[in-house]
Amino acid sequence: MFETVRTVLCLAKYYFKSRPMLRKAWKKSEQERWQDLYEFQIPLSRDLMAATGSRIVYHGLENIPEKEPWELGYLMVGNHQSYLDIPTLMCIFDRPTGFVAKSELGKTIFVKDIIGANGSLLMVQQDIRQSVKVIRQTSEHLKKGLNMVIFPEGARSMTTNEMGEFKRGALKAAISVGAEIIPFRFDNLYAVLEGNGKLKVTPRQVDVYFGVPIPTAGLSKEEQWALADKVKETIINLK
Repeated sequence: MFETVRTVLCLAKYYFKSRPMLRKAWKKSEQERWQDLYEFQIPLSRDLMAATGSRIVYHGLENIPEKEPWELGYLMVGNHQSYLDIPTLMCIFDRPTGFVAKSELGKTIFVKDIIGANGSLLMVQQDIRQSVKVIRQTSEHLKKGLNMVIFPEGARSMTTNEMGEFKRGALKAAISVGAEIIPFRFDNLYAVLEGNGKLKVTPRQVDVYFGVPIPTAGLSKEEQWALADKVKETIINLK
C-alpha cells in the first residue's frame, strides 16, 4: 500500500509542475518543445519508478546508438507489458523520444497532455486508415531526429512475459526512411502494477534487455517481409 500511495503522490506532484511548463512549451518550435518535454519526463520517470520500490536492471545499454542531435532517429520495438513501460524506458534515454500508443491513452488526465506535446502519436487500432497515417507520421518524426518507440502487440500482456500477436505494419515506419530498429524486452514489469489483478503497486525486480540495432536501409522486398519475424524472434530471445 505504501508504494501505491507514494506513486500516486509522485504523479500528482508532476501533474501540477507540468501545467506552466506545457503552456510555455506550446509556444516554442516543434523540436524545442520535444526537448523541453524530454527534460521534464526524465526526472518524472525516474522518480515514478523509484516510488514503486522496484529494482530496474538494464542490460545491453551499449547497444543503443549514440547519435548527433536531430540526426535520423531510431525505432525501438519491444514487448508491451504495463502502463509503466514508457517511464521505465524514459529513465535511460539520452535524447527526445516519442511513443506510438493506443488512442485510449488520449483520454487519460495528465498523460494526454504529455503525449500531445512530446511527439508521441495515438493510434486507433480498429481504424486501418488512421493507423496507416500514424505510421507515416512516425516516419516523419524519425526523419526529424525524434526517436520513436512502438509496441507491435498493440496491447499490454499484463500477466505474462509472453509476447502476443506481432503486427508487421509497425515496422514500416523504420523501413520507409531506413532507420535502425532497436529491439528490447521487458521481463517481469507487468508484476509491478497489473500482475496482481488490480492497480496496486508491488515492488519487484524488473529486467530490461536491449539488442543490437537491426538495419532496415536497402532491404529487398523479401527481406522487408521477413523482418517482422526476425525482430520478434530477436525480442523473444533477448537475455
